[in-house]
Amino acid sequence: MKKMKFFAAFTAIAAFGLVLSTQAIPQTQQPPEYKEVLAASRLQDLAAKIKELERIKSAYPNTQYVSTIESWILEAKIDLAASERAADEYLTDFEKTSTRFQNFKFPERHAKIDRAKLGVVFFVQNKETKKVLNAVYADGNIP
Repeated sequence: MKKMKFFAAFTAIAAFGLVLSTQAIPQTQQPPEYKEVLAASRLQDLAAKIKELERIKSAYPNTQYVSTIESWILEAKIDLAASERAADEYLTDFEKTSTRFQNFKFPERHAKIDRAKLGVVFFVQNKETKKVLNAVYADGNIP
């Protein structure tokens, strides 16, 4: 009986010690640039956002966040939100002012850009003839 009490007490103490030791293990720390990247992602001024993200990318060239930083720079340069607003304003204006289609309402408004389905097309065009000389497509993958 004494052995069972001793074993139970020993097990309880060991379990308690295990709990304490696992709590003492430090959490995985974020890299030093983490807070800077997070702060830059929240900037509303697109020019300031691009400048800060470029600075971080330059200061931490081997960061694990390089692809995220690059996609945020691209998104800021493209400014999808402005494109969405412009498209919505155009559709609203068309509905209000169309003389050809009076009282027209779009059954669905397609002004919102689904970033998950976004791709990028880059082409080189002769300005005078408008002939496309070369083109390439890339998966956008913009957050």
